[in-house]
Amino acid sequence: GTPRQNITGAFFANGEPVPFELVRMAFDAGTSFSNTTTGGHLRSLIETFFTKDGDATFLYVIKGDPFGDVSRRWLHEARSYLEEVSQAGGYEWQIAGMGAVTIDTQDSVLAAFPLVIGTTALTVFCLLGCAFGS
Repeated sequence: GTPRQNITGAFFANGEPVPFELVRMAFDAGTSFSNTTTGGHLRSLIETFFTKDGDATFLYVIKGDPFGDVSRRWLHEARSYLEEVSQAGGYEWQIAGMGAVTIDTQDSVLAAFPLVIGTTALTVFCLLGCAFGS
């Protein structure tokens, strides 16, 4: 396993890495942080994404196209869950990486596609109208 001293953060929250010291405090019942909502959410996330030893993250490998419908659905469901955790705990949790960035880019392009097609058709219509004097 990965030595504990090599783990400097578990996740990113509010744009900053969550220090491993907070992870330790979330699991230490003797600290006041352990009894907070954020401590509870952090424990839940750690139990989901880390081994029982707390020294390695789990990677989700989705069979099939990493940028296809299954991956897109998984990403949106995972972000929905993290949004709930963010609202309840006061931190903003995010998923990052090449797959997430690529899917976000695809979603943005597809969302803009109708506007681009409409604008192109209107421009062509206007140019044809001007060219033929109609």
